[in-house]
Amino acid sequence: MWVLIAAGLVFLMQAGFTALESGLVRAKNSYNVAIKNISDFLVAVILFWLIGFALMFGTSQNGWIGLHGFNGSLLGAPGDYAFFLFQATFVGTAATIVAGAVAERMKFNAYLIISAMISLLIYPVSGHWVWGSAFADTTPGWLEAMGFMDFAGSTVVHSVGGWVALAGVIVLGARRGRFDARGEPQPIPGHNLLLATLGIFILWFGWFGFNGGSALAADASVPKIILNTVLSASAGGLASLLLALTLNQGQVPVERVLNGTLAGLVSITAGCAFVEPGNALWIGAIGGLLVYGIESALLHLARLDDPVGAIAAHGFGGVWGTLALALFAPADQLATGGHLSQFGVQLIGVVAVFVWAFGSGLVVFLGLRLFHDLRVSPEEEDEGLNVVEHGARTVWLDTMRTMQQIVESGDLRLRAPVENATEAGETALAFNRMLDRFQESIRVMTEVAGRVQLDSDQLAALAHQTRDGARRQRQDAEEAQRFVEQMLGHAGHTLASAQRGLASGHSAEQRVEHGSGQIGRLNTLVSQLAGQLDGASEQAGSLSAQSQSIGEVVDLIREIADQTNLLALNAAIEAARAGEHGRGFAVVSGEIRQLATKTRLATDDIRERIEQLQSESQRTAETLRRGMAEANQSAEQAAATMQALGEIVEAVAEISAVNREIVEAVEQQHALSEQVDTRIRAIHDVSEESSQGSALIAESATGLRTQVGSLNTQVAGFST
Repeated sequence: MWVLIAAGLVFLMQAGFTALESGLVRAKNSYNVAIKNISDFLVAVILFWLIGFALMFGTSQNGWIGLHGFNGSLLGAPGDYAFFLFQATFVGTAATIVAGAVAERMKFNAYLIISAMISLLIYPVSGHWVWGSAFADTTPGWLEAMGFMDFAGSTVVHSVGGWVALAGVIVLGARRGRFDARGEPQPIPGHNLLLATLGIFILWFGWFGFNGGSALAADASVPKIILNTVLSASAGGLASLLLALTLNQGQVPVERVLNGTLAGLVSITAGCAFVEPGNALWIGAIGGLLVYGIESALLHLARLDDPVGAIAAHGFGGVWGTLALALFAPADQLATGGHLSQFGVQLIGVVAVFVWAFGSGLVVFLGLRLFHDLRVSPEEEDEGLNVVEHGARTVWLDTMRTMQQIVESGDLRLRAPVENATEAGETALAFNRMLDRFQESIRVMTEVAGRVQLDSDQLAALAHQTRDGARRQRQDAEEAQRFVEQMLGHAGHTLASAQRGLASGHSAEQRVEHGSGQIGRLNTLVSQLAGQLDGASEQAGSLSAQSQSIGEVVDLIREIADQTNLLALNAAIEAARAGEHGRGFAVVSGEIRQLATKTRLATDDIRERIEQLQSESQRTAETLRRGMAEANQSAEQAAATMQALGEIVEAVAEISAVNREIVEAVEQQHALSEQVDTRIRAIHDVSEESSQGSALIAESATGLRTQVGSLNTQVAGFST
């Protein structure tokens, strides 16, 4: 009866594994993990009944394998059936360990194949090596014959499942997104740690039957076995908790504590009937710490992705528990009678089972991969195995699918199905309400984008017009600036010319004054000549003697005439330069020139007459009279010339005054032109800035129009 009860407790462990593994994976794969847990048990029981039980407990072939009792033929008594049920739950446990390690990426049919191989061959063969004589006291398996000890299956059950899982994880590879481009692990949290924690409690309860039932009788050893189980599990969980607190700055990852507890259970399984309770604490605590470290090493160093930590907890936890038996059990309880010798046997058994289980699992997984029947596609992995493998529907998945459809199609009219009175349903309802608001926002955005598009077009057109106007204004300002610069140049030339004219007038005035002085002197000389001629008429006798003096006077007169002629010529030139204002001055200068010419002619004539005076003394008196008359006439002309020169001086003074006024006017014009040039330059600068600003506005308007166009394109991708 106890074996049946224990079988029931171990059977309950399937529920624990289901809850633990389903909680530690993502929701989209939880159903897949659950169906794997029940499917592997179905396959395990049937195949273990047909073949596996015979291979494990049939007549031994040199301790390697049993070949008798297929199809349940070894069973006949009620106790036999109870034993089979108990062992069938064990093989189911070994098979289901793999489910968590390969979760979220292995095909369901491939998992059924590996479960079949575990139940049919891998577990029975290694089980025969250790427990071959447990059913009928037949020839023991070769490890059993050496004295290998594993009371409840740390190696036989848990390590076998862990090593097959290791082979699967290696061949399958990591889940998508588990490692980044640099190989650093990325967190993929489970969807329900509450469910996983509940799974640990169920497993813990089932472990009472797992370890206690291995006594195959409700004898006095059972209480200590169960006590050791509880103590070891508690120590493993607490050690992991404390280590997590230390390494994570006070934060405790739930998964670590759960796996630490599980490590304590696995570690004590081999020696639960042999060690004392105090040592059970040490075995569990060390097992929890080892599994904590090994789980981290597998992930960070080996880059192995085990979603539930099955390899560390079951594979390595089983190894530690098997070796710990030799270290902590009393020597009289050991098959070899000594700790060291027993440790050597335990080590051989651990290595042998590893080689067999891992090697066999590796062959099966590689074969499945060879035939492309091992891993789902990346797209299927992203969608989730609940849907891909089983067509399952949940509100969460339906909501996610609705989200994906909206992303792909842009149809905002889609809505997630709502499940009443559940958190998932409330989430779907909130999502639908958000879609309502978002749909309305998209509609408003469409309208606003249309108006902004129109306004941006108008703004762009206005900006272009403004830019063109500013460009034309700048061109006009540049043209005006060129004109003003030309005007400034002309004004400068005019100013220079006026200044030169003023200087020339002043010079002419000085020269005329000088000429007037010379004419005055000429008048004086002429007057003297008249007096001399008058005296000559009275003193004809002295004419020859004074003829030489008269020649000198005539030479002087000729020189004065030449100078007067030169002055008249210069005056004519200056009058020509003075233009209309110098016309009267030109007439006077012409008369002076004529007068100078006449004077020169007169002096020539006087010279001739003087020369003739010596030869024609008879006509001296007449000549003197004419000379006196001409001298008087010259005096009169000189006086008139002096009067004309005075008028010329006054005219030149007036011209100089006019020139000064012209210079002042030109200077004012030049100053005003410079001011106009400054203003036009300022206008040009403002026009340049306005043109640049208009260009920026036009560019911004074009960018706004482009952005609005992009917004319209994005918004148009949604169906409202």
